[in-house]
Amino acid sequence: VTRPSPFYPLVEAHAFPVPDPPPPIVVGAESPAGVALAARIGDGWTTPAPDLAALLPAYLEALASAGRDRAAQRVVVAFDLAKGATLAGSPWVGDPAGEAARWREAGADGAVVGAGSTADVDLLVGAAARR
Repeated sequence: VTRPSPFYPLVEAHAFPVPDPPPPIVVGAESPAGVALAARIGDGWTTPAPDLAALLPAYLEALASAGRDRAAQRVVVAFDLAKGATLAGSPWVGDPAGEAARWREAGADGAVVGAGSTADVDLLVGAAARR
């Protein structure tokens, strides 16, 4: 790959060893156009959790239009913290299995939970240890 860039120019860049199988490409999208792109070219789709219910029908329709199987795709919801917020009291800390099940029922296959501090990381590690 060769591409000019003021920040990260590449000249005949290679990635070795080539992974086999290649890693899945999960496309982040927060709009109908982005969801259509994710359905057409991605191995999955990720979106902020509050957007899932509104955009999932468009994603499923776009998958069907592209002749792609939902079972072969991965839908991931993202949970980001507001600046200065904490995961203390979050259902991801209190009942991670229950929260994961709730999002699976809503159509997600997985979740990415943002941690804003080392204290949040400790909370998540503790929640995982109780599992």
